Amino acid sequence: LSNSLTYEKDVYSKPDTFVAGRHRKDNLLTYQMTYGAPLTFFLIGKVLPKPMQDITASFTYQCYRSLSNITNYTYTDNMFQGMLTKKFDF
Repeated sequence: LSNSLTYEKDVYSKPDTFVAGRHRKDNLLTYQMTYGAPLTFFLIGKVLPKPMQDITASFTYQCYRSLSNITNYTYTDNMFQGMLTKKFDF
């Protein structure tokens, strides 16, 4: 299990007059969580054939939140990701 939390503050030096007549200030927040475990850890591991028992499943969730004093730049972005990895010995 891995977690990370990031905060950024962006202050722009000049206003974007096509969007708004004021200086833009953004607060950016990113949260990411990754969880990974071998498939044998889950209930499915008991029915897997021997060559597939060293596969690891990882799942990631990330939430990115942009808060701006200009409404056009305020949004939330959610991302889900999955990955399977297998170990090979030579």
